[in-house]
Amino acid sequence: MAKLLLKHEGLTIGTYPLETDRVRIGRNPGSDIQLDDPAVSNDHACITRSPSEYLEDHYDY
Repeated sequence: MAKLLLKHEGLTIGTYPLETDRVRIGRNPGSDIQLDDPAVSNDHACITRSPSEYLEDHYDY
């Protein structure tokens, strides 16, 4: 299973399994991966699984 590793200064500070076809990331309480960090926007990014790869769409709000 694929997973997203959240790193800061070379240290892994979070591990999130990518279990669905679409994973939304942000501060928004409705996000699949919610990050409480002022550098993260409410709707920050979305990772979408296709048959052969994962695609990241970084929102620019």
